[in-house]
Amino acid sequence: MRKRRLRPATLSQEIFTWIEGGFGLAHEHPDVLMIWEAMDPLLEDRDGRPKWEFPHFVRVSVGT
Repeated sequence: MRKRRLRPATLSQEIFTWIEGGFGLAHEHPDVLMIWEAMDPLLEDRDGRPKWEFPHFVRVSVGT
């Protein structure tokens, strides 16, 4: 992924892939829920997109 340039900023991003069924299990894990609940008030709906969507990133292909 690469960041779309909205304005200069420092950015840290973690990229991972869910294991089969992992996303559903995450909704039940107290440690994950604690992180997501802390993030929720920091996010906002913007440009008609829901707050948990991050449109300032675009997927890029990496050559093999």
